[in-house]
Amino acid sequence: MTSWQGRLLTTTTKLLLKPLIKLRGHRIIEENEIRKTYRRIEALAQRIKVPSQCKIQPDTVGKVPCEWVSWGDTPDLPTHEKKIIIYYHGSAFIVLSPKSYRLFTWRLAKEVGYDILVPDYRMAPDHHHPAAANDCIAIYEELLERGYRPEHIIIGGDSAGGNLSLVSLMQIRDRKYAQPAAAFCISPWTNLTGSGSSMISNAKADPFFPPDNITEVARVYAPDVDLSDPLISPAFADYRGFPPCISCGLQ
Repeated sequence: MTSWQGRLLTTTTKLLLKPLIKLRGHRIIEENEIRKTYRRIEALAQRIKVPSQCKIQPDTVGKVPCEWVSWGDTPDLPTHEKKIIIYYHGSAFIVLSPKSYRLFTWRLAKEVGYDILVPDYRMAPDHHHPAAANDCIAIYEELLERGYRPEHIIIGGDSAGGNLSLVSLMQIRDRKYAQPAAAFCISPWTNLTGSGSSMISNAKADPFFPPDNITEVARVYAPDVDLSDPLISPAFADYRGFPPCISCGLQ
């Protein structure tokens, strides 16, 4: 059952953010509104208080700024015994950060008992594809170098982060690395081309993007390239060789 906070967030987004995107589309980026929005969100994120049992530790993994989120007094295990989740936050590839996701990630750490690694991957409009995809594989490679075992790693994310979770699995497979234990995606943005019947059938339910603006937003992340490339739109990928993977939606 969706919490009242979740329903409030969805309703507010539908009433405020979605009409703005529909009205102004790509001009929001051109007018530097995304950077302004990002700064506002980060200012609010600085005020987020997490419980005292939650521990947040900054780190750099694969040259990518990240933070570890853990709950309680976790045992001091050797690296090869630690179980972790790499969680890619949602963002439409343009906003939000590990800080603005702490209300979610500390709860995830508490529920599953794993340390959560939340990358601050590169985003548009300052960094275009394949910057975020490159960050994903660099993070996985360094974790293996540090001694984390693939069978103790889970990869997950929501929206654009769900996209990057699937992109990570493709790159891991294609480079012939051992796959993680499992993966999960929450409302992943897998098709940046704006095609497919669900774009129309779910137009009213989607809290963020009107169908007409999907490709406009996508082009901020991936300008002048083929949006059907599986490393941009995992809906068109070959999933053979993937670990167990579950996808679910938000309501």
